[in-house]
Amino acid sequence: MAKTIKSPKQYVIIIAGIVALIAIVVISMRLSKTPLLTNSEIINVKKGAVTGVLEEEITITSVTSADLAFENSGKIKNIYVEVGDQVKKGQLLAEEVNSDYAATLNEKIANQKALEAQVEAAQENISIQNAKLHGLKNAKAKKYDKKAQILI
Repeated sequence: MAKTIKSPKQYVIIIAGIVALIAIVVISMRLSKTPLLTNSEIINVKKGAVTGVLEEEITITSVTSADLAFENSGKIKNIYVEVGDQVKKGQLLAEEVNSDYAATLNEKIANQKALEAQVEAAQENISIQNAKLHGLKNAKAKKYDKKAQILI
């Protein structure tokens, strides 16, 4: 048989837990960042003779250029290669000005502080409601005490 909630204090504890869980989920969603490219591979191609038997006609073309883009838009600070240069895997080609990243980080920090303030306000509200509930219980108890004295 399932347990039932019997006191208002249990309701308040459950509500506080739900508010805290929601705040944690919202903060983690805002701070998470998924990379745009997850499976990329570079294959080295070498010049040489192809041997074997071909049963069908094929056309082989080489890729001589590639379009590159930064993950975020912004201004370029430095460019380290020129058109036509050969590059290697992992080589730094250009560098973005990172002031946009600092602004984004500050925005994320401000959002987190706002969420923490909301959680704190919710906890304070729970304390106020607990105090009101305690006052109501005391008032109800005094009312029954007065009725009991009148009956005696």
